[in-house]
Amino acid sequence: MVFSPCIQQRLIDELEKALDVFRVSAAKHTHEQFYMVGLYAGGDYSFVADTTATTEGLEKVAREYLGCPQDRQGEGVNFTMQGLKWAPCVSPHHREFEGRFAGVNRVLDAIWKSLDDSPDEVYQEVARKIHDTCMGALYKIRSSGLFDENVVFNLVMGDQSNEEMFLNAECLNGDKVLGRFRSELDIDGEQLEDLRVKRWRV
Repeated sequence: MVFSPCIQQRLIDELEKALDVFRVSAAKHTHEQFYMVGLYAGGDYSFVADTTATTEGLEKVAREYLGCPQDRQGEGVNFTMQGLKWAPCVSPHHREFEGRFAGVNRVLDAIWKSLDDSPDEVYQEVARKIHDTCMGALYKIRSSGLFDENVVFNLVMGDQSNEEMFLNAECLNGDKVLGRFRSELDIDGEQLEDLRVKRWRV
């Protein structure tokens, strides 16, 4: 099986069906301000799910973390919100519709099972193709105008450096959004450039 054009098309088709969840999410949380929309993947691309984050959801989590009443204002809430903002798993809407990705994940499972005992370079190439396919699907959502132009679109993972997070975002967002996003991350410029060169090397 590996990653033939036929398999890639199956993955694209399943992703396009699954990505309708973002329309559902936008309608469900219509009174909230989205600041991040994306896909959440296992570090080995073994699964994919939805992830979104809103300012209201972030504040709720920050207040729960601090044990702070809803009507109390303070620097502590704002500081905690900034610290939690780009941790996707913190959002109350993280993997909210992951059940809709069952078809996507069946395709991914079949791909990886077909690669048993394959060389590392084959695994790496397949991971890159899955990554690129997911990014292409996200770009379509970005281009649809469903969300505000200031929303950060991204492909995120649980165990991911800020440099990896920013590198993924570069492919999906304009300069203005990227500038603001980078200003809120602790980015090591040298590590970022090194990642650009070596990311997909075995």
